[in-house]
Amino acid sequence: GCRGCWGCGGYWRRGPDQQRAGAACRASRLARTAATARGPSTGYAAVPPATAGAACPGPPASVGNRFLAFLLDSLLAVALLYVVVVIVMVGPWAGEPPVWVVVLVTLWLLVVVVLAIVPLGRLGQTIGKRVRGIKVVDARTAATVGIGRAFLRQVVWALLALPCYLGYITYFTDSSGRNRALHEQAAATVTVAVPRVGLFRSIADAVRSLRP
Repeated sequence: GCRGCWGCGGYWRRGPDQQRAGAACRASRLARTAATARGPSTGYAAVPPATAGAACPGPPASVGNRFLAFLLDSLLAVALLYVVVVIVMVGPWAGEPPVWVVVLVTLWLLVVVVLAIVPLGRLGQTIGKRVRGIKVVDARTAATVGIGRAFLRQVVWALLALPCYLGYITYFTDSSGRNRALHEQAAATVTVAVPRVGLFRSIADAVRSLRP
């Protein structure tokens, strides 16, 4: 079986979607292998080694599920902000100069940004993505992309809002059928469907990914 690639069913409970994904990936690998073997004698162009060895990233995540993951991440960030507000209002610095407010809000913003980038680079998932069962991987190798490319992806994603959120239309104009908007094309990533993980475990995994 096709056990070496993400999304093909090798590591999943085999439901109908996973079986279809596994069958498609196995057929793709067999075709690449046959093309490579026939190349010199039949006139078919042999598949380059890098392509022949590429992993099958898996079935693309739906735009709707990706939006729900973003919404969950946003709700968690707002919940954390409420905690900061409560601390500001009842903490020992209540009534102090607003510099403490600025410090706490800055720390909140830093935590939100770090949780949006580091787990994405190391795990392929933010907390919301992990709960919703989607993962960001390298479009060619299906590996996690690292913090640098995760940062690039998030910056370009933020820029898609300019002007008037028109950049988000590119989710629906991707000719590959994988809903790869401009930020994924810039970072050479793809978002795929994977098994879901519970909220508290997702939070714990995201925190653990912050370790050096």
